[in-house]
Amino acid sequence: MEEKFAWRPIVGWTLAVLTVGVFLYATATGDGQWRLLTKPWPVLLLALRLHWALKESGAPQEIYTRRIRNGLLASAVGDICLEFEAGFLPGMLAFLIGHLFYVAAYLNADRAARWARAVPFVLWGAGVIYLLQEGLSAAGMLIPVSLYTAVICTMMWRAVARIRPGAGLDVGWAVAGALLFAVSDTLIAVTRFGPDIVGAPYWIIILYWLGQWGIAQSAVVPRARSNSTE
Repeated sequence: MEEKFAWRPIVGWTLAVLTVGVFLYATATGDGQWRLLTKPWPVLLLALRLHWALKESGAPQEIYTRRIRNGLLASAVGDICLEFEAGFLPGMLAFLIGHLFYVAAYLNADRAARWARAVPFVLWGAGVIYLLQEGLSAAGMLIPVSLYTAVICTMMWRAVARIRPGAGLDVGWAVAGALLFAVSDTLIAVTRFGPDIVGAPYWIIILYWLGQWGIAQSAVVPRARSNSTE
């Protein structure tokens, strides 16, 4: 099976590099059409990679992989929505669904609460809302963004909650991906409802892609130990 489909990684990486390059160029030149055409493809290609892993029975954790794949697909919908002027709320809803899939995947891998690890992310979310509350209130977005922030902070907590002695590489990839994704989302909130940040569009998308890649990678590396149910 590996030899039969050896072309897949080559094609996947080629398309990913091509679409990333075109999107960044379109961002620099203000070409909205090419941004729309290329933006969802890096994440869609990650979802396709996991779909193939499931089809070929090569996924080390089928339920986990399926949920991560679904989260990637929801995120790709969000990518498209955010390219439209009126697409912020639908896009945020799509990403919220994606984060819920990631939370479900992490809970499937490890249900131990480890409440103390939630504290930094509660502070993260509360700090973001506090700093941006004036802009959020003026835009009528305080409640939706607060809800979204709570979900993404939960996603980070559940990723970090999986860290334990003997944890596999999948945990490291999941944690790195969750944190990078959250930083990207935080930058979106700051630039939309607070002060401008130099180079923000590039930081946002690059951190987002790296975050999604880390999350997807966590579904294709073997776990070192069985699920923890402590």
